[in-house]
Amino acid sequence: MSNSSSLNGRIRTICFLILCLMTRISGATESELTPIVVQLKWLHQFQFAGFYAAIEKGFYQKAGFEVTLREAAPDINPIDEVVQGRADFGVANSELLLYRLQGAPVTAVAVMIQHSPLVLVSLAGSEILSPQDLIDKRVMFPQGPYGANTIGILRKEGVLLSQIKQMPLSFNINDLVEHRVDAMVGYVTDLPYQLRKRQIAYNLMDPRSYGIDFYGDTLFTTENRAMSDTEEVVRFREATIEGWRYAVENPEEIIRLLQSQYNSRKEYDELVYEARETIDLIVPKLVEIGHMNPGRWRHIADTFIALDMAPKEYRLEGFIFDPDRNDARLVLRTALWIGGLVLIAGTVGIFLLVTFNNRLKNRVELHTHQLREANQALYEQTQTLMEKEQALYKLNHALEARVEERTEALAQANQELKLEIAEREQRELSLRLLSKAVESSRSGVIITNADGIIVYVNNAFLAMTGYDRMQVFDKHISSLEERVCFPRLDQINFRELPEPMIRDELHCYDASRNQHWAQISIFPIYEQAARNYGVFRPAPEKVSHYVVTCEDITLLKKSKDEMEQLAFYDHLTGLESRLLFKLRLENAITRAVRDKSMIALMFIDIDHFKEINDNYGHDAGDEVLKTVAARIKQNVRKNDTVARISGDEFTVILSDIRGHVDARRVAQGIRRTLNRPFKFAGKEYIVGASIGISIAPDDGVELDELLKNADTAMYQAKRNGRNDIQFFSHSMNEEAKKKQTLEAEMIQGLSKKQFRLDYQPVIDLETKKLVGLEALLRWNHPSQGVIYPDHFIPLAEETGLIVELGKWVINEVISATRELRKMGFSDVGVAINVSARQLRDKGLIADIGRIVAANRNEPCNIQLELTEATIIEELEQSNRSINDLNKLGFGITVDDFGAGYSSMSNLKQLPIDCIKIDKSFVHNMLRKGDDAEIVKAMISMAHNLKLNVVAVGVEDAEQVKFLKENKCFLAQGFYFSKAGDLHEIIGKFSTPNVVKLTP
Repeated sequence: MSNSSSLNGRIRTICFLILCLMTRISGATESELTPIVVQLKWLHQFQFAGFYAAIEKGFYQKAGFEVTLREAAPDINPIDEVVQGRADFGVANSELLLYRLQGAPVTAVAVMIQHSPLVLVSLAGSEILSPQDLIDKRVMFPQGPYGANTIGILRKEGVLLSQIKQMPLSFNINDLVEHRVDAMVGYVTDLPYQLRKRQIAYNLMDPRSYGIDFYGDTLFTTENRAMSDTEEVVRFREATIEGWRYAVENPEEIIRLLQSQYNSRKEYDELVYEARETIDLIVPKLVEIGHMNPGRWRHIADTFIALDMAPKEYRLEGFIFDPDRNDARLVLRTALWIGGLVLIAGTVGIFLLVTFNNRLKNRVELHTHQLREANQALYEQTQTLMEKEQALYKLNHALEARVEERTEALAQANQELKLEIAEREQRELSLRLLSKAVESSRSGVIITNADGIIVYVNNAFLAMTGYDRMQVFDKHISSLEERVCFPRLDQINFRELPEPMIRDELHCYDASRNQHWAQISIFPIYEQAARNYGVFRPAPEKVSHYVVTCEDITLLKKSKDEMEQLAFYDHLTGLESRLLFKLRLENAITRAVRDKSMIALMFIDIDHFKEINDNYGHDAGDEVLKTVAARIKQNVRKNDTVARISGDEFTVILSDIRGHVDARRVAQGIRRTLNRPFKFAGKEYIVGASIGISIAPDDGVELDELLKNADTAMYQAKRNGRNDIQFFSHSMNEEAKKKQTLEAEMIQGLSKKQFRLDYQPVIDLETKKLVGLEALLRWNHPSQGVIYPDHFIPLAEETGLIVELGKWVINEVISATRELRKMGFSDVGVAINVSARQLRDKGLIADIGRIVAANRNEPCNIQLELTEATIIEELEQSNRSINDLNKLGFGITVDDFGAGYSSMSNLKQLPIDCIKIDKSFVHNMLRKGDDAEIVKAMISMAHNLKLNVVAVGVEDAEQVKFLKENKCFLAQGFYFSKAGDLHEIIGKFSTPNVVKLTP
């Protein structure tokens, strides 16, 4: 009995143990919530929105957790808190992997933010745009693992830590704003907002732009918890991800929750900005929240190794949380427990059956039946496990396919990012080059923001205005109005302008109050709709900046005014010049035709003026001309025009006259006043006036016709004995007959070779050597002797004979250059005069081309001389012809420079090699200060334009001295030699080609 009781006690003990083991396996369901502590990485803000949503919406409670969120402080490390057991879960950046590589037993459960928000920030005015710009700069970033992003950027761009000044992280934005540091690490989710709120322009350097793409906030726990409490970790992970999904879809609600229940220190607008930027970093539309890519973790690990922050050998097994793998281990362990228990139960049963066979024989069937039922249950459970395993296999296969698809999508996105980074690097290089170009530009450049606050100014503007950089930087552009008054930027509607910019000329002053002229251009820069990495782009269609350029045009404007004065007004009398006179006459004719009124054109030639010049000198002649101009003006109305068109020729335009009576009355008044004696230097001079008058529309309505008729009438007055007044009449044909006779004689003279060329030398005043010749046309008339060009060239131009004469001259000069080469003077060029009529000839270029070809295209060293009047007359045609002649190998010289009406803008269009100063200026330059200054200006202008300059009409040694002192080293005139036969001139300068100056 005792043995039986003892045996029964053993059986009861074994059954209790089996029951305890089964209870241990199955576990008891508890109704209480499991407390969980989550260590955040900073203060309460939208960065942790998913946790707040999971608590508020009950996702944690449904999963069986009571969660406490713990804020961090600068001295609290979330990783240390979790590893040391003071928290169950934590939030960290990719630096979590660095701790793992260094031995910390941590496991990444889920990545909540796919891209790290850490960036480097600098002020816009610092000119820090790339990592290379950080060399020798003060940079604030954390030491140790949390500085990996910054160290990565520097290493990628070849910048050593020793090349920068690392400053300890203070979390204080004022260190950057107050220039205690040059750049600092910050979160892209809040630091730009703080700078914009203070209206401070900034630059961003995003690690992604340099190949450093770390994960952002990552949920983690200890490896032991992940392995032992896998099911709990899975439930917590899923509840957290569900919270983040809700927060991404409902950011406004979470922001209100932060302000009402978590006492967030941030204002509403700042939280809205943080929410928008955080969601951009999560990339919820591209990557599933919580997703982790093992390949990307390996890339991050390789980056740490490349930065010498981790050992080269590493394993990620156990770091990335894999619930499927942990579940398989749990199933295996459960199966082993069940198998062991079955084995124990079988062993005990066999033992009991053997030991108690006799006593329990009647119960064998009962026990056998129970064992069969248990075996059937075990079989069914095994079948269920196999079905679940198959389902898990299919699920795992589907997950792997989804991961592969996501990996391909990420690879494509990474490729696009690489292309964008390459484009950005190219743009940054272009920007750096452009910045250097602007900084070294001679034009002043100012850049303001949309409110007109100056954010950039280059050295050229500071030099122009005399400001110091600190006087203008960060000031409103209107504060410069003391020295330069720009237009109001806010009052300009650029969209309504023909082109999206404005140009203007205005006065500006330097620090000494010296006045300058400046040409300014202002154009707006519009914001873009998108935001690229590192560059903030607000709403489109708004002006973000204004660019203002300033060009000092003081000298240009002064030169333009001076040249216009020279072109439109006679420097001696102050009357209008030939060019302005023609414009006035065209307008007067147009008005007369339109209004059916009458105008009178007077040609006034001063009688006996040449005798005054010859007998009393040019000073007396100049005074007479000035007095003549004044007396003519006394007899006309203010709206009438008086002009000096040549040495002693004047013109008058009388508008709105009633007929010949009015014109005669004015002409008689002019003649009467001019007949009065002129007094100069104690002497009296008597002149007269031959006046020719044509009336429009009676005598024509074309400018040239009216001019010709007035000129004809004036010559008729001279033929009548001078000091006469003649109206044009169609009976004045005698002169025409004379012209016909002269024309016929010129044609005959050309065929009988009555024309010849004389040559006047051009001398180098420094070497005293012959450097050029000017070919001068002479007519050996059989009855009148030698006739000079002044007497037949005008008619030749009028009749067109000048074209044939010009061909003959070019042939002769080409032969002369050939002779010069034979005599050893190949460097001596020959100049010939070309008239306006020749340039107008359509066959000129073809004819000269044939002449050059007929001479075997030999180098001819020929200069073509054209007066300013020739160039300006029909400028477009002249321009084409001159350029074509230049292409044929001819040099171009402007003759009588200063006596014409061309502007510098016109002359600059032509391939000019040389200018010849008009002899009237050379003649008077030692007696009149104005003429001397004009000569100096011409010489200086020629040198600036890299042109040769020749003084014409040099007659004495004092003139030579003046020219040499003012760096004009080429001259011709009677002082050196009169014009003569080619061989005679060459013989004179042949030994050893040095000028033998005449006494």
